[in-house]
Amino acid sequence: MKAKSKPYEGVSESDWEYLCNCWSDPSYLQKALKNAESCKKRKWISRNGSKSTARHHISRGVDLNAPVGHIETWRLRHWHPERGWVSVEAESKYEEIMELRREKSPEDLTDKQILEKVLGRESVRLFGWGRSPTGSKRSKGDSNIPTYTQLMDRVGEL
Repeated sequence: MKAKSKPYEGVSESDWEYLCNCWSDPSYLQKALKNAESCKKRKWISRNGSKSTARHHISRGVDLNAPVGHIETWRLRHWHPERGWVSVEAESKYEEIMELRREKSPEDLTDKQILEKVLGRESVRLFGWGRSPTGSKRSKGDSNIPTYTQLMDRVGEL
């Protein structure tokens, strides 16, 4: 392999050889192809980096259980001040979110409920927000899947 003979700047020869061996391993290549296919299916990306949207929300100093603030956190993770929205789809979803926010007060519909309604919920995932506390693997059409509010009510009862 030609790449093995020319280590990347700042990487030791032994580390470079190890990386080249990993990258050329058939199981690694298969996993990389699977990840690439999954990535293509995304409707939009976020600017989260390695942190979840919920972690960004907390770092903004907003309580996860607060009725408001989640929409702004979601917007900040999908909109860049210089480049704009990460995708047309994300911008469209944000417009839907804001329309619902204008129609309903936080007492009637919390930010989290609006996100759940507009972005959708598939078994354990609220898109754009990370994993929700349930471990269910039911189909998205199953009405037995608790909403975020129902889960928070259960936690409050404990």
